[in-house]
Amino acid sequence: MTKPVRQPAIHYVVEGNENAPAIVLINGLGGDLRHWQALRLMLQCQYRVVSLDNRDSGHSERGGQQYYIKDMANDVVDLLERLIERNITPDLLTDQTSAHDPLVGYIPQELSLKEAEKLRQKNPEEYLRRSCNSIAKHV
Repeated sequence: MTKPVRQPAIHYVVEGNENAPAIVLINGLGGDLRHWQALRLMLQCQYRVVSLDNRDSGHSERGGQQYYIKDMANDVVDLLERLIERNITPDLLTDQTSAHDPLVGYIPQELSLKEAEKLRQKNPEEYLRRSCNSIAKHV
Protein backbone atom coordinates (compact mmCIF):
# COMPACT_ATOMS: atom_id res chain seq x y z
CA MET A 1 0.00 0.00 0.00
CA THR A 2 1.37 3.43 -0.89
CA LYS A 3 -0.13 6.33 0.98
CA PRO A 4 0.67 9.98 0.42
CA VAL A 5 2.00 10.44 3.92
CA ARG A 6 3.96 13.59 3.10
CA GLN A 7 5.90 14.16 -0.02
CA PRO A 8 7.14 11.75 -1.24
CA ALA A 9 4.57 8.98 -0.70
CA ILE A 10 5.94 6.14 1.45
CA HIS A 11 5.10 2.53 0.55
CA TYR A 12 4.41 0.14 3.41
CA VAL A 13 2.85 -3.28 3.99
CA VAL A 14 1.00 -4.77 6.93
CA GLU A 15 1.19 -8.56 7.17
CA GLY A 16 0.52 -11.33 9.64
CA ASN A 17 -1.90 -11.96 12.46
CA GLU A 18 -4.16 -8.92 12.81
CA ASN A 19 -5.03 -9.82 16.42
CA ALA A 20 -1.39 -10.03 17.52
CA PRO A 21 0.98 -7.34 18.79
CA ALA A 22 2.25 -5.08 15.99
CA ILE A 23 5.92 -4.68 15.12
CA VAL A 24 7.26 -1.97 12.80
CA LEU A 25 10.50 -2.86 11.00
CA ILE A 26 12.46 0.21 9.88
CA ASN A 27 15.33 0.07 7.41
CA GLY A 28 18.47 2.13 7.29
CA LEU A 29 19.22 4.82 4.73
CA GLY A 30 18.22 3.71 1.24
CA GLY A 31 16.74 0.46 2.53
CA ASP A 32 13.50 -1.12 1.46
CA LEU A 33 11.28 -3.76 3.00
CA ARG A 34 12.95 -6.59 1.05
CA HIS A 35 15.82 -6.39 3.57
CA TRP A 36 13.45 -7.79 6.18
CA GLN A 37 12.01 -10.61 4.06
CA ALA A 38 13.30 -13.58 6.08
CA LEU A 39 12.41 -12.00 9.40
CA ARG A 40 8.98 -10.86 8.16
CA LEU A 41 8.14 -14.41 7.14
CA MET A 42 9.27 -15.72 10.52
CA LEU A 43 7.31 -13.17 12.53
CA GLN A 44 4.03 -13.21 10.59
CA CYS A 45 2.69 -16.24 12.47
CA GLN A 46 2.91 -14.56 15.86
CA TYR A 47 2.82 -10.83 15.10
CA ARG A 48 1.31 -8.17 12.91
CA VAL A 49 4.32 -6.99 10.93
CA VAL A 50 4.60 -3.54 9.36
CA SER A 51 7.52 -2.74 7.08
CA LEU A 52 8.21 0.16 4.76
CA ASP A 53 10.28 1.33 1.86
CA ASN A 54 12.20 4.45 2.83
CA ARG A 55 11.90 7.47 0.58
CA ASP A 56 13.79 7.06 -2.68
CA SER A 57 13.80 3.26 -2.36
CA GLY A 58 11.65 0.27 -3.21
CA HIS A 59 8.10 1.25 -4.14
CA SER A 60 8.18 4.60 -2.34
CA GLU A 61 8.06 7.72 -4.41
CA ARG A 62 11.26 9.37 -5.56
CA GLY A 63 11.39 12.88 -4.14
CA GLY A 64 14.07 14.34 -6.37
CA GLN A 65 15.09 16.73 -3.61
CA GLN A 66 17.76 16.77 -0.95
CA TYR A 67 16.54 15.34 2.35
CA TYR A 68 17.94 14.62 5.79
CA ILE A 69 17.66 11.92 8.43
CA LYS A 70 15.09 14.05 10.25
CA ASP A 71 12.91 13.91 7.11
CA MET A 72 13.09 10.12 7.16
CA ALA A 73 12.20 10.15 10.87
CA ASN A 74 9.20 12.34 10.03
CA ASP A 75 8.18 9.79 7.38
CA VAL A 76 8.04 7.15 10.11
CA VAL A 77 6.03 9.44 12.41
CA ASP A 78 3.56 9.99 9.56
CA LEU A 79 3.38 6.24 8.97
CA LEU A 80 2.65 5.67 12.67
CA GLU A 81 -0.20 8.18 12.44
CA ARG A 82 -1.58 6.29 9.42
CA LEU A 83 -1.37 3.02 11.32
CA ILE A 84 -3.24 4.48 14.29
CA GLU A 85 -5.95 5.67 11.87
CA ARG A 86 -6.24 2.01 10.80
CA ASN A 87 -6.50 0.92 14.47
CA ILE A 88 -3.00 -0.54 14.42
CA THR A 89 -1.05 0.56 17.48
CA PRO A 90 2.57 -0.61 17.22
CA ASP A 91 3.92 -2.42 20.26
CA LEU A 92 7.51 -2.29 19.02
CA LEU A 93 9.63 -0.43 16.47
CA THR A 94 13.02 -1.74 15.49
CA ASP A 95 15.77 -0.92 13.06
CA GLN A 96 17.98 -3.84 14.03
CA THR A 97 20.56 -3.66 11.31
CA SER A 98 21.99 -7.05 12.25
CA ALA A 99 18.63 -8.68 11.57
CA HIS A 100 18.82 -7.71 7.90
CA ASP A 101 21.13 -10.65 7.33
CA PRO A 102 20.46 -13.45 9.82
CA LEU A 103 23.20 -15.63 8.31
CA VAL A 104 26.10 -13.19 8.57
CA GLY A 105 24.91 -10.24 10.67
CA TYR A 106 23.48 -12.11 13.62
CA ILE A 107 24.64 -14.69 16.17
CA PRO A 108 21.93 -17.05 17.42
CA GLN A 109 21.17 -17.02 21.12
CA GLU A 110 23.23 -19.43 23.24
CA LEU A 111 26.04 -19.82 20.69
CA SER A 112 29.54 -18.53 21.25
CA LEU A 113 31.23 -16.70 18.39
CA LYS A 114 33.35 -19.77 17.65
CA GLU A 115 30.30 -22.10 17.70
CA ALA A 116 28.38 -19.70 15.46
CA GLU A 117 31.17 -19.56 12.87
CA LYS A 118 31.40 -23.35 12.82
CA LEU A 119 27.63 -23.85 12.45
CA ARG A 120 27.37 -21.13 9.78
CA GLN A 121 29.90 -22.97 7.61
CA LYS A 122 28.73 -26.51 8.36
CA ASN A 123 24.95 -26.04 8.22
CA PRO A 124 23.76 -22.60 7.02
CA GLU A 125 20.09 -23.67 7.00
CA GLU A 126 20.22 -24.61 10.69
CA TYR A 127 22.09 -21.39 11.42
CA LEU A 128 19.35 -19.35 9.73
CA ARG A 129 16.65 -21.25 11.62
CA ARG A 130 18.35 -20.58 14.96
CA SER A 131 19.00 -16.92 14.07
CA CYS A 132 15.40 -16.28 13.11
CA ASN A 133 14.14 -17.98 16.28
CA SER A 134 16.46 -15.82 18.37
CA ILE A 135 15.45 -12.66 16.52
CA ALA A 136 11.76 -13.48 17.04
CA LYS A 137 12.40 -13.78 20.79
CA HIS A 138 14.33 -10.51 20.88
CA VAL A 139 11.77 -8.46 19.05
